Amino acid sequence: MKKNLSNEVRKAYLNVLNSEKKIHAMHKVLKAKEMQVEMSQESLKLDLETSRNLLNSIKDMYEAKNNYLIAKYDFILSKLNLKKTAGLLSVDDLRYVNSWLN
Repeated sequence: MKKNLSNEVRKAYLNVLNSEKKIHAMHKVLKAKEMQVEMSQESLKLDLETSRNLLNSIKDMYEAKNNYLIAKYDFILSKLNLKKTAGLLSVDDLRYVNSWLN
């Protein structure tokens, strides 16, 4: 029983680490997509690109932003799960997360 709990805590901890890495990766993608939009806007001003390409860049940027927010959400859930699995989840933790949602 104790070994099983230890394995569950370890899994939860690894999920937190993976979630954190994913946040950083998705943030880099988002920054790249934001730069792409800026470049597309400048290219459009110079008639080097079509408005369709700009719209596609904007769409890609919003998809990247959505993926970044999902990664942040997954990180929060994995951190709460780690605390729950380790028996450290408190009412204050839940209040803190709830304050983000209001």
